[in-house]
Amino acid sequence: MYRTLLLAFSVISVIYGDPINLEILIRCDPSIKFYCGHIIFYEVDVLPGSHDSFKTDRYCTDQVWKELKYSPISLGGDASPVEWTSGLTDTHTHRQIFRHMNSATSYVTIAHRMA
Repeated sequence: MYRTLLLAFSVISVIYGDPINLEILIRCDPSIKFYCGHIIFYEVDVLPGSHDSFKTDRYCTDQVWKELKYSPISLGGDASPVEWTSGLTDTHTHRQIFRHMNSATSYVTIAHRMA
């Protein structure tokens, strides 16, 4: 019986989750002619402060729309449900604002004039 449990545990521990496909479309207030941002994607863990960051990106643009596309990302899997989230910070204004976005479709508005 213990051998069966050990075998079952070994098989479960090597199961990997599906890759995460990320495509983000960010829209800025058209009155802002140039803006920059820093976006962070991380896996949500049960213990606070133990979230694993798996992708970060910085960008600057003078376009109203900024599209970010990434190749599929595999988190490796640890046999626990995959829950991920992201945060967006506008980094080049006089105020840094952090916006939390969940893994569902999100609409986040960040509109600050460049200082």
